Amino acid sequence: MGKLYIKLMTTNIKNGKRFYFPYILAGAVIVVLFYNMMAIYYNDGLSNMTGGQDIKMIMQFGTVGYWYLQYSWYGKKTYCNGNFY
Repeated sequence: MGKLYIKLMTTNIKNGKRFYFPYILAGAVIVVLFYNMMAIYYNDGLSNMTGGQDIKMIMQFGTVGYWYLQYSWYGKKTYCNGNFY
């Protein structure tokens, strides 16, 4: 039974790569950007730089804004309505 699902999954991904590729690429870019933002925020040398506290504040607003948009776009459509699809 498991082999049937794997074959069905691979067939659908091959046939729908025109739709899946941009979605996966955009998701990967968002993860990389978020990782970079958090790496800059938690950098110890940033506090010693001129304007380092301002950059930390901007990075903090960016992460809070990211999570707010993430919830408002995906959360209301999938999780809050009781529908998981």
